[in-house]
Amino acid sequence: MAESIELLTYLNGRILPHSQASPLLQRINAASIGGFYDAERTFGGKVFKLRSHLERLYRGLEASSIDPQISIEELERITLGVIEANLSLLPNGHEYIVTQIVNQSQRQSPDDTGTINVVVYCQPLDFTRFARSYIDGVRIVTPNTYGIPPGQEPGDSKDGSQQVFLLM
Repeated sequence: MAESIELLTYLNGRILPHSQASPLLQRINAASIGGFYDAERTFGGKVFKLRSHLERLYRGLEASSIDPQISIEELERITLGVIEANLSLLPNGHEYIVTQIVNQSQRQSPDDTGTINVVVYCQPLDFTRFARSYIDGVRIVTPNTYGIPPGQEPGDSKDGSQQVFLLM
């Protein structure tokens, strides 16, 4: 039986095997009051339009008054590092989807800013779920930023509920 080698995940400054990061991610998501993510795919092992995706992610964070506490250049470097670390695990001719998540945990007091979590991970891209779309095509709109629901201030989540921003 072939031994499977595990994908690596970046989580708050550490590189971990995904199986170790997964329980931590579940706890982080349970305590999250909201955040943003973006995902890109690779072509020949190279990430497609990474910088423009990260710029969109950072516009969403800015609109929601979430400070990621990491520069866009650093997140770009981390993303490329995660892809590079996992590239040898990818069978020839296959591709990855790489995802960046920035979320904020619930504040414990009015003065508390909450904990910011930064996660970068990749998964093999499975074309079987949407291969038909390559033949028939799809309609898609990619927003420049995220919409804030009427009556809600950016970053306003006093009740600790999830913030949901509709794509325009």
